[in-house]
Amino acid sequence: LVVISDTHLGTAQSQASALLHYLRSIEIEHLVINGDFVDITHQRPRHWQSHNSVVIQHLFNILNTGTRVTYVTGNHDAAISLFHGLQLEQLTVAESCSLQCGDRRYLVTHGDRFDRELCSSRLVHSIGGLAYEGLIRVDASYNRMRRSLGWSRVNVAGPLKRLITGHSLYQRFAELAAEYAAGLQYDGVLCGHIHHPEDRMVETSAGAVHY
Repeated sequence: LVVISDTHLGTAQSQASALLHYLRSIEIEHLVINGDFVDITHQRPRHWQSHNSVVIQHLFNILNTGTRVTYVTGNHDAAISLFHGLQLEQLTVAESCSLQCGDRRYLVTHGDRFDRELCSSRLVHSIGGLAYEGLIRVDASYNRMRRSLGWSRVNVAGPLKRLITGHSLYQRFAELAAEYAAGLQYDGVLCGHIHHPEDRMVETSAGAVHY
């Protein structure tokens, strides 16, 4: 079982080459894509490098060899939500899905469903989206400069985002996700969306949830 999210193929910050290397290096029985695989919202033709196409081709290849693929949609690939409920041989498209891992049952959801509760108004949400786009452009420009000098890539957007938003946003997101999963009687929840991975237990009104 492999769960990936937020690869944002077709954008400047996409690391399609690294993703392709990883997917080719492992045997996968079930691949869960937890949203924002292809960034339909911000994809630009100039950023669609050959590795992006090869990743898509590899996805079709593993489907043809019997790997199950569950595509959970996010906010940057929301257009694919038109196909929620689609089951085509090994491919399933859904708003969310359930995974059984040992004796624990996990909810897989991208996480954009919590945006309205994180941002108290539509204006705040819009400003936050524009700020994030700005950070991504800074990250892409800085790393293009590093590549031209033969230097390795560094993550600029992540630390800047944490500096701007603070720890409280990530904490609140985890609480919202955990409470939502607990309300549906799940033992754990797997999210993407905020680009801030964690592995911990979160206390909810219904008990601890693995986040």
